[in-house]
Amino acid sequence: QGSPFALTAATAVVVHSAALWATALGLQRRTRCSLGVSVRWVLGRPSGNFTARVVLGLDPGLPSEGYELEVRPTEVQIRLSLGETDAALEYAFQTLRQLASLHSFGGARLPRERVTIPPCRVRDWPRYSWRGVHFDSARHFFDVRHIKGLIQLMAMHKLNRFHWHLSDDQGWRIEILRYPSLA
Repeated sequence: QGSPFALTAATAVVVHSAALWATALGLQRRTRCSLGVSVRWVLGRPSGNFTARVVLGLDPGLPSEGYELEVRPTEVQIRLSLGETDAALEYAFQTLRQLASLHSFGGARLPRERVTIPPCRVRDWPRYSWRGVHFDSARHFFDVRHIKGLIQLMAMHKLNRFHWHLSDDQGWRIEILRYPSLA
């Protein structure tokens, strides 16, 4: 199928839509942390010497929360649905993360010089609008680290609802100074 795409410091993430710019910038820090490569983010045409590009655009033909990802040796095209664009970009990012050749599945936090992604074409959207996890901490205590880990796993598996069962009929487990009778 050809050579893999190499994500390096000489890669530009090109965002063609001003409406998509704020959403894309939300991923900028997370991309560096998750993949370990710092790339340049550009609105419009990139100026400079870039050897590879990741191009973000919109596609009105995709269903809500859908995305299309096409990986070629020097370019990755990401087209997002007009409905729920933030979610579509998040899911496309998770797919890129899963395709990337990382040393560990969760992604080492160390800086890297390059990350490779095999050539492919992915066209994906959720079959159901509600995909979630029910978390019951009413009867059992879980620390913050455990809950954050669960939310990260949800993102990795493209789940979009976190139903947190905080209380039962037996009582409330969180002290809130403004409402002392709840505790």
